[in-house]
Amino acid sequence: MAKKGIDVSYANGSVDWNKAKNNIDFAIIRSSFGSDLPSQIDSYFFQNADGCKKNNIPFGTYHFAYFTDVNKAKDEADFAIRLANEYKRYVKFIALDIEEDSERYANAVGANPNWTECAVAFMERIKNAGYIPILYSNYSWIKSKFNYDKINKYKLWYAAPDVQKPYYDCAVWQYSWNGKINGINGDVDMNYLYDDILLSDSATAIIAKNTDTSSKIKTVDDKTKFLDTARKYIGVNGNYVCNTKLRLGMIVDWCAYSISAIMKDCGFIRKYQGGIYGFASDAAREDNGKYGEWFTKGSKAPQPGDYIMFRYSSFLNPIDKYSASHVGVVESVNGNTLTTLEGNVDGYGSDWAGTSSFKRKTRYLSSGDVYAFYRPYWQGEKNTTSTGTSSDTQSDIDVIYQVHTVGGAWLPDVKNLEDFAGLENRAIDGIRISVSKGHIRYRVKLIGSTSYLPWVRDREDFAGILGKKIDCIQIEFYGLSHTAQYQAEYCVSTINSTEYLPWVKNYNNKNTDGYAGIVGTAIDKLQIKITNI
Repeated sequence: MAKKGIDVSYANGSVDWNKAKNNIDFAIIRSSFGSDLPSQIDSYFFQNADGCKKNNIPFGTYHFAYFTDVNKAKDEADFAIRLANEYKRYVKFIALDIEEDSERYANAVGANPNWTECAVAFMERIKNAGYIPILYSNYSWIKSKFNYDKINKYKLWYAAPDVQKPYYDCAVWQYSWNGKINGINGDVDMNYLYDDILLSDSATAIIAKNTDTSSKIKTVDDKTKFLDTARKYIGVNGNYVCNTKLRLGMIVDWCAYSISAIMKDCGFIRKYQGGIYGFASDAAREDNGKYGEWFTKGSKAPQPGDYIMFRYSSFLNPIDKYSASHVGVVESVNGNTLTTLEGNVDGYGSDWAGTSSFKRKTRYLSSGDVYAFYRPYWQGEKNTTSTGTSSDTQSDIDVIYQVHTVGGAWLPDVKNLEDFAGLENRAIDGIRISVSKGHIRYRVKLIGSTSYLPWVRDREDFAGILGKKIDCIQIEFYGLSHTAQYQAEYCVSTINSTEYLPWVKNYNNKNTDGYAGIVGTAIDKLQIKITNI
Protein backbone atom coordinates (compact mmCIF):
# COMPACT_ATOMS: atom_id res chain seq x y z
CA MET A 1 0.00 0.00 0.00
CA ALA A 2 1.35 3.39 -0.97
CA LYS A 3 2.33 5.79 1.77
CA LYS A 4 1.32 9.44 1.58
CA GLY A 5 3.78 12.26 2.11
CA ILE A 6 4.74 15.84 1.28
CA ASP A 7 7.79 17.67 -0.02
CA VAL A 8 8.57 21.07 1.45
CA SER A 9 11.03 23.93 1.18
CA TYR A 10 11.34 27.54 2.29
CA ALA A 11 8.36 28.31 0.02
CA ASN A 12 6.04 26.52 2.46
CA GLY A 13 7.09 28.73 5.36
CA SER A 14 6.93 27.45 8.90
CA VAL A 15 5.36 24.00 9.17
CA ASP A 16 3.60 22.81 12.31
CA TRP A 17 4.91 19.25 12.15
CA ASN A 18 2.99 18.22 15.26
CA LYS A 19 -0.22 18.85 13.32
CA ALA A 20 1.07 17.63 9.97
CA LYS A 21 2.19 14.25 11.33
CA ASN A 22 -1.42 13.10 11.67
CA ASN A 23 -1.96 13.36 7.91
CA ILE A 24 1.31 12.08 6.42
CA ASP A 25 3.60 9.04 6.55
CA PHE A 26 6.80 10.76 5.42
CA ALA A 27 8.33 14.01 4.17
CA ILE A 28 10.95 15.12 1.66
CA ILE A 29 12.77 18.28 2.73
CA ARG A 30 14.81 20.58 0.51
CA SER A 31 18.24 20.89 2.06
CA SER A 32 20.13 23.00 -0.42
CA PHE A 33 20.69 24.34 -3.90
CA GLY A 34 23.80 24.95 -5.95
CA SER A 35 27.22 25.34 -4.35
CA ASP A 36 28.24 24.76 -0.76
CA LEU A 37 27.67 28.22 0.66
CA PRO A 38 25.79 29.18 3.85
CA SER A 39 23.39 31.30 1.77
CA GLN A 40 22.43 28.26 -0.30
CA ILE A 41 21.18 26.10 2.50
CA ASP A 42 17.40 26.15 2.39
CA SER A 43 16.40 28.70 5.01
CA TYR A 44 13.88 26.28 6.57
CA PHE A 45 15.96 23.10 6.28
CA PHE A 46 17.08 22.80 9.87
CA GLN A 47 13.67 23.82 11.21
CA ASN A 48 11.94 21.25 9.01
CA ALA A 49 14.44 18.48 9.76
CA ASP A 50 14.21 19.17 13.50
CA GLY A 51 10.42 19.12 13.26
CA CYS A 52 10.38 15.72 11.54
CA LYS A 53 12.94 14.34 13.95
CA LYS A 54 11.01 15.56 16.96
CA ASN A 55 7.72 14.15 15.69
CA ASN A 56 9.15 10.84 14.46
CA ILE A 57 8.29 11.53 10.82
CA PRO A 58 10.55 9.59 8.42
CA PHE A 59 12.15 11.93 5.90
CA GLY A 60 14.52 12.25 3.00
CA THR A 61 16.19 15.36 1.63
CA TYR A 62 16.55 16.85 -1.84
CA HIS A 63 19.06 19.17 -3.48
CA PHE A 64 18.24 21.52 -6.35
CA ALA A 65 20.93 21.39 -9.05
CA TYR A 66 22.82 24.31 -10.55
CA PHE A 67 25.88 22.33 -11.64
CA THR A 68 27.29 22.76 -15.14
CA ASP A 69 29.69 19.81 -15.37
CA VAL A 70 30.50 16.50 -13.72
CA ASN A 71 32.97 17.92 -11.19
CA LYS A 72 30.49 20.55 -10.04
CA ALA A 73 27.84 17.82 -9.79
CA LYS A 74 30.12 15.94 -7.38
CA ASP A 75 30.69 19.13 -5.37
CA GLU A 76 26.94 19.72 -5.09
CA ALA A 77 26.44 16.11 -4.03
CA ASP A 78 29.00 16.64 -1.27
CA PHE A 79 27.01 19.70 -0.17
CA ALA A 80 23.82 17.62 0.06
CA ILE A 81 25.67 14.84 1.90
CA ARG A 82 27.16 17.27 4.40
CA LEU A 83 23.72 18.53 5.36
CA ALA A 84 22.20 15.05 5.44
CA ASN A 85 24.99 14.01 7.79
CA GLU A 86 23.62 16.53 10.28
CA TYR A 87 20.71 14.06 10.65
CA LYS A 88 22.52 10.89 9.63
CA ARG A 89 20.43 8.59 11.80
CA TYR A 90 17.18 10.03 10.42
CA VAL A 91 17.68 10.86 6.72
CA LYS A 92 16.50 7.92 4.63
CA PHE A 93 17.50 9.05 1.13
CA ILE A 94 18.81 12.03 -0.87
CA ALA A 95 17.09 13.16 -4.06
CA LEU A 96 18.50 15.19 -6.95
CA ASP A 97 16.16 17.81 -8.41
CA ILE A 98 17.07 19.00 -11.93
CA GLU A 99 14.54 21.28 -13.58
CA GLU A 100 14.15 24.13 -16.05
CA ASP A 101 15.88 26.60 -13.71
CA SER A 102 18.93 24.31 -13.72
CA GLU A 103 19.03 24.53 -17.52
CA ARG A 104 18.37 28.28 -17.59
CA TYR A 105 21.33 28.86 -15.28
CA ALA A 106 23.60 26.69 -17.43
CA ASN A 107 22.56 28.64 -20.53
CA ALA A 108 23.16 31.95 -18.76
CA VAL A 109 26.77 31.05 -17.95
CA GLY A 110 27.40 29.58 -21.41
CA ALA A 111 27.54 25.95 -20.30
CA ASN A 112 26.10 22.91 -22.03
CA PRO A 113 26.04 20.12 -19.43
CA ASN A 114 25.58 16.48 -20.25
CA TRP A 115 22.69 16.09 -17.86
CA THR A 116 22.91 12.30 -17.80
CA GLU A 117 26.60 12.23 -16.91
CA CYS A 118 26.12 14.94 -14.30
CA ALA A 119 23.17 13.16 -12.73
CA VAL A 120 25.06 9.85 -12.61
CA ALA A 121 28.06 11.56 -10.98
CA PHE A 122 25.79 13.13 -8.35
CA MET A 123 23.88 9.93 -7.65
CA GLU A 124 27.01 7.78 -7.39
CA ARG A 125 28.44 10.25 -4.88
CA ILE A 126 25.26 9.94 -2.83
CA LYS A 127 25.31 6.13 -3.04
CA ASN A 128 28.95 5.91 -1.99
CA ALA A 129 28.18 8.07 1.04
CA GLY A 130 25.73 5.39 2.22
CA TYR A 131 22.45 7.06 1.22
CA ILE A 132 19.89 5.87 -1.32
CA PRO A 133 19.97 8.22 -4.34
CA ILE A 134 16.75 9.24 -6.10
CA LEU A 135 16.27 11.29 -9.26
CA TYR A 136 13.42 13.82 -9.35
CA SER A 137 12.22 14.23 -12.94
CA ASN A 138 9.22 14.44 -15.25
CA TYR A 139 8.14 13.05 -18.61
CA SER A 140 9.63 15.90 -20.65
CA TRP A 141 13.09 15.70 -19.09
CA ILE A 142 13.22 11.92 -19.24
CA LYS A 143 12.33 12.00 -22.93
CA SER A 144 14.39 14.98 -24.10
CA LYS A 145 17.21 15.69 -21.63
CA PHE A 146 18.35 12.34 -20.26
CA ASN A 147 19.62 9.16 -21.81
CA TYR A 148 17.24 7.28 -19.57
CA ASP A 149 18.71 3.86 -20.35
CA LYS A 150 21.83 5.00 -18.46
CA ILE A 151 19.97 6.46 -15.55
CA ASN A 152 16.96 4.23 -14.93
CA LYS A 153 18.96 2.00 -12.60
CA TYR A 154 18.39 4.67 -9.94
CA LYS A 155 15.13 5.12 -8.11
CA LEU A 156 12.80 7.70 -9.62
CA TRP A 157 10.78 10.43 -7.93
CA TYR A 158 8.34 11.15 -10.74
CA ALA A 159 6.61 14.53 -11.04
CA ALA A 160 3.24 14.05 -12.76
CA PRO A 161 0.34 15.86 -11.09
CA ASP A 162 -3.25 15.43 -12.20
CA VAL A 163 -2.82 12.12 -14.04
CA GLN A 164 -4.46 8.82 -13.23
CA LYS A 165 -1.19 6.96 -12.74
CA PRO A 166 2.52 7.52 -13.40
CA TYR A 167 3.77 6.83 -16.93
CA TYR A 168 7.09 5.50 -15.57
CA ASP A 169 7.68 3.01 -12.80
CA CYS A 170 8.73 5.07 -9.82
CA ALA A 171 9.57 4.81 -6.15
CA VAL A 172 7.79 8.08 -5.39
CA TRP A 173 5.04 9.79 -7.37
CA GLN A 174 4.48 13.52 -6.90
CA TYR A 175 0.79 13.52 -7.75
CA SER A 176 -0.28 17.04 -6.77
CA TRP A 177 1.17 20.53 -6.35
CA ASN A 178 -1.78 21.99 -4.48
CA GLY A 179 -2.49 19.64 -1.63
CA LYS A 180 -3.84 20.76 1.73
CA ILE A 181 -2.35 19.54 5.00
CA ASN A 182 -3.19 20.64 8.52
CA GLY A 183 -0.21 22.57 9.88
CA ILE A 184 0.80 24.11 6.53
CA ASN A 185 -0.47 27.41 5.22
CA GLY A 186 -1.32 27.29 1.52
CA ASP A 187 -0.64 24.59 -1.04
CA VAL A 188 1.87 21.82 -0.58
CA ASP A 189 3.23 19.15 -2.95
CA MET A 190 1.77 15.70 -2.33
CA ASN A 191 3.46 12.36 -2.96
CA TYR A 192 2.83 8.63 -2.86
CA LEU A 193 5.71 6.36 -1.90
CA TYR A 194 5.67 2.81 -3.24
CA ASP A 195 9.06 1.46 -2.15
CA ASP A 196 9.07 0.77 1.58
CA ILE A 197 12.86 0.36 1.65
CA LEU A 198 13.08 4.16 1.43
CA LEU A 199 11.54 4.47 4.88
CA SER A 200 13.17 1.49 6.55
CA ASP A 201 15.33 2.02 9.61
CA SER A 202 18.33 0.72 7.70
CA ALA A 203 17.70 2.81 4.60
CA THR A 204 20.91 4.78 4.84
CA ALA A 205 22.91 1.55 4.83
CA ILE A 206 21.11 0.02 1.85
CA ILE A 207 21.97 0.81 -1.74
CA ALA A 208 18.94 0.97 -4.03
CA LYS A 209 18.14 -2.49 -5.36
CA ASN A 210 18.06 -1.19 -8.94
CA THR A 211 21.62 0.14 -8.83
CA ASP A 212 24.51 -1.76 -10.33
CA THR A 213 25.57 -4.48 -7.90
CA SER A 214 28.00 -6.24 -10.21
CA SER A 215 30.90 -5.21 -7.96
CA LYS A 216 30.92 -5.06 -4.20
CA ILE A 217 31.11 -1.64 -2.63
CA LYS A 218 34.30 -1.21 -0.68
CA THR A 219 33.74 0.14 2.81
CA VAL A 220 36.33 2.73 3.77
CA ASP A 221 36.56 3.99 7.31
CA ASP A 222 36.36 7.73 7.80
CA LYS A 223 39.97 8.24 8.86
CA THR A 224 41.27 6.37 5.81
CA LYS A 225 39.00 8.43 3.57
CA PHE A 226 40.30 11.63 5.18
CA LEU A 227 43.95 10.68 4.68
CA ASP A 228 43.39 9.45 1.12
CA THR A 229 41.72 12.76 0.28
CA ALA A 230 44.51 14.74 1.94
CA ARG A 231 47.10 13.00 -0.24
CA LYS A 232 45.24 14.15 -3.35
CA TYR A 233 45.93 17.74 -2.30
CA ILE A 234 49.70 17.33 -2.65
CA GLY A 235 50.91 19.98 -5.12
CA VAL A 236 47.96 22.38 -4.90
CA ASN A 237 48.38 25.96 -3.71
CA GLY A 238 46.49 28.48 -1.62
CA ASN A 239 44.51 29.87 -4.54
CA TYR A 240 43.05 26.42 -5.13
CA VAL A 241 42.26 25.78 -1.48
CA CYS A 242 40.77 29.16 -0.56
CA ASN A 243 39.25 30.33 -3.81
CA THR A 244 38.37 27.19 -5.77
CA LYS A 245 37.46 24.77 -2.96
CA LEU A 246 36.16 27.08 -0.23
CA ARG A 247 35.22 30.13 -2.34
CA LEU A 248 36.53 32.53 0.29
CA GLY A 249 37.52 35.24 -2.17
CA MET A 250 40.78 35.73 -0.27
CA ILE A 251 43.86 33.77 0.69
CA VAL A 252 44.16 33.36 4.47
CA ASP A 253 45.83 30.85 6.77
CA TRP A 254 45.57 28.22 4.11
CA CYS A 255 47.55 25.60 5.99
CA ALA A 256 44.53 25.39 8.27
CA TYR A 257 41.92 26.00 5.59
CA SER A 258 43.35 23.01 3.70
CA ILE A 259 41.95 20.85 6.48
CA SER A 260 38.54 22.45 6.00
CA ALA A 261 38.73 21.78 2.26
CA ILE A 262 39.65 18.14 2.83
CA MET A 263 36.84 17.73 5.36
CA LYS A 264 34.46 19.34 2.88
CA ASP A 265 35.50 16.95 0.10
CA CYS A 266 34.88 14.01 2.44
CA GLY A 267 31.47 15.32 3.50
CA PHE A 268 32.70 15.47 7.10
CA ILE A 269 32.01 19.12 7.98
CA ARG A 270 29.92 19.19 11.18
CA LYS A 271 30.69 15.51 11.67
CA TYR A 272 34.27 15.93 12.81
CA GLN A 273 34.56 19.69 12.47
CA GLY A 274 32.26 22.49 13.53
CA GLY A 275 31.77 24.25 10.22
CA ILE A 276 33.27 25.12 6.87
CA TYR A 277 35.40 27.82 8.49
CA GLY A 278 36.02 25.95 11.76
CA PHE A 279 39.51 24.60 11.26
CA ALA A 280 42.59 23.17 12.95
CA SER A 281 43.50 25.12 16.09
CA ASP A 282 40.14 26.90 16.04
CA ALA A 283 38.42 23.53 15.84
CA ALA A 284 40.36 22.48 18.92
CA ARG A 285 39.45 25.63 20.78
CA GLU A 286 35.77 25.70 19.91
CA ASP A 287 34.94 22.03 19.50
CA ASN A 288 37.24 20.24 21.94
CA GLY A 289 35.20 17.39 23.37
CA LYS A 290 32.44 17.73 20.77
CA TYR A 291 34.06 16.63 17.51
CA GLY A 292 37.49 15.67 18.77
CA GLU A 293 40.10 15.90 21.50
CA TRP A 294 42.96 18.38 21.86
CA PHE A 295 46.11 17.33 23.71
CA THR A 296 49.62 18.68 24.16
CA LYS A 297 52.76 16.88 23.04
CA GLY A 298 53.87 14.30 25.57
CA SER A 299 50.44 13.62 27.05
CA LYS A 300 49.51 11.11 24.32
CA ALA A 301 51.22 9.54 21.33
CA PRO A 302 50.16 11.05 17.98
CA GLN A 303 48.32 8.89 15.45
CA PRO A 304 47.65 9.14 11.70
CA GLY A 305 44.70 11.45 11.10
CA ASP A 306 45.58 13.84 13.94
CA TYR A 307 46.01 17.54 13.27
CA ILE A 308 49.56 18.54 14.23
CA MET A 309 50.08 22.05 15.60
CA PHE A 310 53.29 24.04 15.56
CA ARG A 311 54.41 27.09 17.49
CA TYR A 312 57.42 28.92 16.17
CA SER A 313 59.63 31.18 18.25
CA SER A 314 58.25 34.17 16.37
CA PHE A 315 54.72 33.32 17.53
CA LEU A 316 54.25 35.65 20.46
CA ASN A 317 51.31 36.31 22.80
CA PRO A 318 49.09 33.33 21.89
CA ILE A 319 45.37 33.91 22.30
CA ASP A 320 44.99 30.75 24.38
CA LYS A 321 46.52 27.34 24.82
CA TYR A 322 44.97 26.08 21.57
CA SER A 323 46.54 28.71 19.33
CA ALA A 324 49.11 27.63 16.75
CA SER A 325 51.21 29.35 14.12
CA HIS A 326 51.04 26.46 11.65
CA VAL A 327 49.06 23.21 11.31
CA GLY A 328 49.09 20.04 9.26
CA VAL A 329 47.86 16.44 9.23
CA VAL A 330 49.76 13.45 10.61
CA GLU A 331 50.06 10.81 7.86
CA SER A 332 52.23 8.25 9.65
CA VAL A 333 54.18 7.79 12.89
CA ASN A 334 57.43 5.89 13.35
CA GLY A 335 58.79 6.55 16.83
CA ASN A 336 60.14 10.11 16.87
CA THR A 337 59.62 10.56 13.11
CA LEU A 338 56.34 11.88 11.75
CA THR A 339 55.27 12.10 8.12
CA THR A 340 52.87 14.99 7.70
CA LEU A 341 50.71 16.58 5.01
CA GLU A 342 50.78 20.37 5.20
CA GLY A 343 49.64 23.35 3.20
CA ASN A 344 51.32 26.76 3.01
CA VAL A 345 54.93 25.54 3.21
CA ASP A 346 58.07 26.73 1.42
CA GLY A 347 56.47 29.74 -0.26
CA TYR A 348 58.36 32.88 -1.21
CA GLY A 349 57.93 36.44 -2.47
CA SER A 350 54.75 38.44 -2.76
CA ASP A 351 52.89 35.52 -4.35
CA TRP A 352 53.35 33.25 -1.34
CA ALA A 353 49.93 31.66 -1.88
CA GLY A 354 50.80 30.71 -5.44
CA THR A 355 54.39 29.62 -4.85
CA SER A 356 53.80 27.62 -1.67
CA SER A 357 52.07 24.27 -1.93
CA PHE A 358 50.50 21.39 -0.04
CA LYS A 359 53.33 18.90 0.59
CA ARG A 360 54.41 15.78 2.38
CA LYS A 361 56.93 16.68 5.09
CA THR A 362 59.11 14.85 7.60
CA ARG A 363 58.81 16.17 11.13
CA TYR A 364 60.24 15.09 14.47
CA LEU A 365 58.23 14.80 17.65
CA SER A 366 61.21 16.03 19.65
CA SER A 367 61.27 19.33 17.74
CA GLY A 368 60.56 22.32 19.91
CA ASP A 369 58.20 23.64 17.22
CA VAL A 370 55.78 20.71 17.60
CA TYR A 371 53.32 21.85 20.24
CA ALA A 372 50.02 19.95 20.30
CA PHE A 373 47.58 17.72 18.44
CA TYR A 374 43.84 17.55 17.76
CA ARG A 375 42.28 14.13 17.19
CA PRO A 376 38.85 13.93 15.53
CA TYR A 377 36.61 11.23 16.99
CA TRP A 378 36.89 9.04 13.92
CA GLN A 379 33.84 6.79 13.58
CA GLY A 380 34.38 3.24 14.74
CA GLU A 381 37.49 3.96 16.79
CA LYS A 382 37.77 3.65 20.54
CA ASN A 383 38.03 7.11 21.97
CA THR A 384 36.57 9.45 24.51
CA THR A 385 33.92 11.99 23.67
CA SER A 386 34.57 14.47 26.39
CA THR A 387 37.23 16.67 27.85
CA GLY A 388 37.59 14.33 30.82
CA THR A 389 39.40 11.01 30.95
CA SER A 390 37.78 7.66 30.26
CA SER A 391 38.77 4.02 30.18
CA ASP A 392 39.99 2.89 26.76
CA THR A 393 38.63 -0.67 27.01
CA GLN A 394 35.08 -1.09 25.76
CA SER A 395 33.47 -4.25 27.18
CA ASP A 396 31.32 -6.83 25.40
CA ILE A 397 28.23 -5.51 27.20
CA ASP A 398 26.02 -3.15 25.22
CA VAL A 399 24.19 -0.31 26.90
CA ILE A 400 21.03 1.03 25.22
CA TYR A 401 19.65 4.39 26.29
CA GLN A 402 17.26 7.11 25.23
CA VAL A 403 16.13 10.47 26.54
CA HIS A 404 12.98 12.57 26.52
CA THR A 405 13.25 16.31 25.86
CA VAL A 406 11.21 18.97 27.62
CA GLY A 407 8.12 19.70 25.54
CA GLY A 408 9.24 17.08 23.02
CA ALA A 409 9.21 13.31 22.75
CA TRP A 410 11.28 10.22 23.45
CA LEU A 411 14.21 10.25 21.04
CA PRO A 412 15.49 7.07 19.34
CA ASP A 413 17.64 4.60 21.25
CA VAL A 414 21.42 4.99 21.21
CA LYS A 415 23.80 2.04 21.63
CA ASN A 416 27.13 2.57 23.40
CA LEU A 417 28.96 5.51 21.79
CA GLU A 418 27.45 5.21 18.32
CA ASP A 419 25.85 8.60 18.91
CA PHE A 420 24.71 10.76 21.81
CA ALA A 421 21.21 10.79 23.25
CA GLY A 422 19.66 14.23 23.16
CA LEU A 423 19.34 17.33 21.03
CA GLU A 424 21.55 20.40 21.07
CA ASN A 425 20.27 22.91 23.63
CA ARG A 426 17.08 20.93 24.36
CA ALA A 427 16.77 20.16 28.07
CA ILE A 428 16.29 16.50 29.05
CA ASP A 429 13.48 15.53 31.43
CA GLY A 430 13.46 11.72 31.16
CA ILE A 431 16.03 8.92 30.78
CA ARG A 432 15.73 5.17 30.08
CA ILE A 433 18.67 2.74 30.16
CA SER A 434 19.14 -1.01 29.72
CA VAL A 435 22.08 -3.38 29.21
CA SER A 436 22.56 -6.60 27.24
CA LYS A 437 23.85 -8.45 30.31
CA GLY A 438 23.55 -7.78 34.02
CA HIS A 439 21.58 -4.81 35.32
CA ILE A 440 21.93 -1.08 35.42
CA ARG A 441 20.34 1.36 37.85
CA TYR A 442 20.16 5.11 37.54
CA ARG A 443 18.62 8.14 39.16
CA VAL A 444 18.40 11.85 38.43
CA LYS A 445 18.11 15.15 40.24
CA LEU A 446 15.83 17.90 38.98
CA ILE A 447 16.76 21.56 38.82
CA GLY A 448 15.66 23.23 42.05
CA SER A 449 15.59 19.99 44.02
CA THR A 450 18.04 19.13 46.81
CA SER A 451 17.63 15.35 46.52
CA TYR A 452 17.58 12.66 43.85
CA LEU A 453 14.48 10.89 42.62
CA PRO A 454 14.26 7.13 43.39
CA TRP A 455 16.55 4.67 41.63
CA VAL A 456 15.20 3.04 38.44
CA ARG A 457 16.41 -0.39 37.32
CA ASP A 458 16.79 -1.19 33.64
CA ARG A 459 13.60 -0.12 31.83
CA GLU A 460 11.14 -0.89 34.57
CA ASP A 461 10.35 2.85 34.45
CA PHE A 462 12.14 6.01 33.43
CA ALA A 463 14.10 8.40 35.61
CA GLY A 464 12.73 11.93 35.72
CA ILE A 465 9.48 13.85 35.70
CA LEU A 466 8.29 15.02 32.29
CA GLY A 467 8.34 18.78 32.11
CA LYS A 468 11.02 19.08 34.84
CA LYS A 469 14.60 19.66 33.70
CA ILE A 470 17.33 17.28 34.87
CA ASP A 471 20.65 18.68 36.05
CA CYS A 472 22.45 15.63 37.54
CA ILE A 473 22.52 11.88 36.89
CA GLN A 474 24.04 8.88 38.67
CA ILE A 475 24.44 5.42 37.08
CA GLU A 476 25.68 2.06 38.36
CA PHE A 477 26.21 -1.25 36.55
CA TYR A 478 25.71 -4.43 38.62
CA GLY A 479 24.08 -7.87 38.66
CA LEU A 480 26.71 -10.27 37.30
CA SER A 481 28.74 -12.70 39.40
CA HIS A 482 31.81 -11.02 37.97
CA THR A 483 30.39 -7.50 38.12
CA ALA A 484 33.64 -6.24 39.60
CA GLN A 485 35.17 -6.56 36.13
CA TYR A 486 32.86 -3.91 34.69
CA GLN A 487 31.81 -0.34 35.27
CA ALA A 488 29.40 2.14 33.73
CA GLU A 489 31.00 5.32 32.45
CA TYR A 490 28.90 8.30 31.52
CA CYS A 491 29.20 11.94 30.61
CA VAL A 492 26.82 14.77 29.81
CA SER A 493 26.75 18.09 28.06
CA THR A 494 24.82 21.03 29.41
CA ILE A 495 22.63 23.61 27.72
CA ASN A 496 24.56 26.25 25.72
CA SER A 497 27.85 24.35 26.02
CA THR A 498 29.82 22.83 23.13
CA GLU A 499 31.85 20.58 25.43
CA TYR A 500 31.06 17.47 27.43
CA LEU A 501 31.79 17.41 31.14
CA PRO A 502 34.34 14.87 32.44
CA TRP A 503 33.45 11.19 32.46
CA VAL A 504 32.06 9.74 35.70
CA LYS A 505 32.84 6.12 36.57
CA ASN A 506 30.21 3.86 38.14
CA TYR A 507 28.48 5.55 41.05
CA ASN A 508 28.76 3.41 44.18
CA ASN A 509 28.10 3.71 47.89
CA LYS A 510 31.67 4.81 48.51
CA ASN A 511 31.34 7.65 46.03
CA THR A 512 28.11 9.30 47.00
CA ASP A 513 29.15 12.58 45.39
CA GLY A 514 29.81 10.95 42.02
CA TYR A 515 27.45 12.34 39.40
CA ALA A 516 27.47 13.79 35.91
CA GLY A 517 26.17 17.32 35.55
CA ILE A 518 26.29 20.78 37.06
CA VAL A 519 23.81 21.58 39.81
CA GLY A 520 21.31 24.12 38.52
CA THR A 521 22.17 23.69 34.80
CA ALA A 522 20.02 21.58 32.48
CA ILE A 523 21.51 18.56 30.69
CA ASP A 524 20.98 18.31 26.92
CA LYS A 525 23.11 15.32 25.82
CA LEU A 526 24.14 12.01 27.38
CA GLN A 527 26.63 9.28 26.50
CA ILE A 528 27.13 5.96 28.31
CA LYS A 529 29.35 2.92 27.86
CA ILE A 530 30.17 -0.22 29.85
CA THR A 531 33.92 -0.74 30.16
CA ASN A 532 36.28 -3.28 31.65
CA ILE A 533 37.89 -2.16 34.86
